[in-house]
Amino acid sequence: MILEYKFGEMVVDGKKYNNDIIVDSTKGVIISKWWREEGHYLQKKDIEKVVSKEIEIVVVGTGWNGLMEVDKEVEEWLTMLGKKLIIKPTVEVWRLYNELSKTNKVIGVFHLTC
Repeated sequence: MILEYKFGEMVVDGKKYNNDIIVDSTKGVIISKWWREEGHYLQKKDIEKVVSKEIEIVVVGTGWNGLMEVDKEVEEWLTMLGKKLIIKPTVEVWRLYNELSKTNKVIGVFHLTC
């Protein structure tokens, strides 16, 4: 459960994180210092190892101001796998991740700054 988010910091299950992070509703924090190969650009190769068969929804937090871009290939790939994709600025989507994770298997990939 994500307890709090503010610019550059996310609190998950009582622990503070100051780097980009991937959270799996079935496993908790799975990568606490996550970074993309091309910085502010999310590509399939940045998340393909963490999107398991069980995951139903992928939530992408694109940063405080929404500056991280998502490659079109990510959308196409997740659609092909039958997974729902939600892309919004992190400040708008972290609470939605919590709500969705109550009844779904969700993974959240969150950029914490920008």
